[in-house]
Amino acid sequence: MHLLKKIFRWFSEGESARASMRGASTGATANTADPDAHARLVREAAAHVAAGRLAEAERALMDALSERHDDAEALLLQGLLLKQQGRLEEAMDSLLLAAHFRPDLAEAHYQLGLIVSSQGGLTGAEQHYRRALRADPRHAQAALGALLVKREALDEAVDCFRAVLGIHPDHAQAHSNLGLLMAARLDRFAEAAPHLEEAWRLAPDDPDVICNWAMYLQQRGELDESIALLDRLIEADATDPIPRLNRALARLKMGDFSRGWVDYEARKQAGWPYSARAFAFPEWKGGELADRKILVHAEQGLGDQIMFASCLPELMAVAGHCVIECAPKLEALFRRSFPSATVISSAGSEDGNSDEKFRGIDCHVAMGSLPLYFRKGPDAFPTHRGYLRADPQHIAAWRRRLTELPGRHKIGITWRGGARSTRRSVRSVALDQWLPVLRRADTSLVSLQYTDCREELEQIRHNHGIRIHHWQEAIDDYDQTAALVSALDLVVSVQTAIVHLGGALGKPVWVMVPAVAEWRYLQRGERLPWYPAVRLFRQRSPGEWGPVVEEMVRALTQWAAGNGRAPDGGA
Repeated sequence: MHLLKKIFRWFSEGESARASMRGASTGATANTADPDAHARLVREAAAHVAAGRLAEAERALMDALSERHDDAEALLLQGLLLKQQGRLEEAMDSLLLAAHFRPDLAEAHYQLGLIVSSQGGLTGAEQHYRRALRADPRHAQAALGALLVKREALDEAVDCFRAVLGIHPDHAQAHSNLGLLMAARLDRFAEAAPHLEEAWRLAPDDPDVICNWAMYLQQRGELDESIALLDRLIEADATDPIPRLNRALARLKMGDFSRGWVDYEARKQAGWPYSARAFAFPEWKGGELADRKILVHAEQGLGDQIMFASCLPELMAVAGHCVIECAPKLEALFRRSFPSATVISSAGSEDGNSDEKFRGIDCHVAMGSLPLYFRKGPDAFPTHRGYLRADPQHIAAWRRRLTELPGRHKIGITWRGGARSTRRSVRSVALDQWLPVLRRADTSLVSLQYTDCREELEQIRHNHGIRIHHWQEAIDDYDQTAALVSALDLVVSVQTAIVHLGGALGKPVWVMVPAVAEWRYLQRGERLPWYPAVRLFRQRSPGEWGPVVEEMVRALTQWAAGNGRAPDGGA
């Protein structure tokens, strides 16, 4: 409402006050029988907005536009008023007309960008923001930067925010967004801190600045302090899902599952990391399922789907029948692991109303919502020796191939995880840093790396005489990946989906965890509640992998002395 009142106040102050926004353009000229009546009606609308009388303001604007239908600025104000009331389609109509009559009206393009972006149309939103920039180079740059972050165009987003700060060095939002982008996505903490601190100095009460600062604190491992700030935001506006989702990540990382999963439901309103889908049948909220057919629909990446699938046995035990949707790569593995369920691929299943394979379903639940009902506390995580099952024939075939390799122990490794935008630099450990692990005698090493690693494998062979075996056919087919992992003695990995796969298969997996890890790896401890056979080796200080490698070498010596079984007795 603050922006709406500000713009209506600007309009009501007269022609001279509007010149700066209009620039040198004369705009569209219109014939009007009574220009004074038109101006009076707009002033009335401004007064109504100032008093919070939105219905009266809307009527006054309608009357003003009946006097002068092509007044772009009045159409802009009408669009803002409708947008404020949540009437987005009507708002877009008014804003599009405003932009039609005044193509140089930057605010109209900017507001259209905001609406389209809120509806998930990132490409269309970017077009509107760029039109706003062409009309006024000072306009919409910060919003365009935020949108480019969503589109993973991170370098261009950095340039956008810096361009804003070049014009407006006291732009708190640009400082805040640039700082969080550098800290949370690009791992450039030294550059991030000054921007976040400056944003806090400029706008300590701005909700977005507070939220970004809270997320920065999470990146520094200061979870209690982050939660305190997010609590403040949620108390001020309980309808905003972003602070609640961010609080969920902090609570889950702390092991506060009962409250963390409740907050995690906010992802459905936030649109990240969950994309909302419409179904013709209701969402399950924990009620009776004995005679009902429930769809568990896929969300997020392979590792997330594998992790959340640990809840499926409990759901299947209480439901009449389960239809499990998963990524195509997981379909064969899930079908074998959950034989009493119907397993379908998520490929081409965006429309939950018309798809034939959803026929007869009574209710649905997102896979990431299952822990809300089945993992409410540490004691709710079952001790298991694996809930996924690889193909026995494939396992036998891989065991035969592995026995042909030299050495007594066969260890799978991954050393690079994530993408640039998902903290790859923090999650990855260069092969040169693995040398104390790679040089172990009586061991053959097998690459489980899913990205192109041929050059790295050749370099480690050429420079150090270490051969790491790599079978691309095992990587391209995830069912074969599961069989190969099952045939290995041990997996040593950074944070990748292989950790989830190995843990769900019940195989011993050792994970090199950065000092500030993803929420799935918790804040402290050597164990993951999801996977009893997974062991964590944590960094003590950011970027320092040497002590982690040394600890792992000692553990490998102990493991090898125990006939190749994990010290904890993992399978």
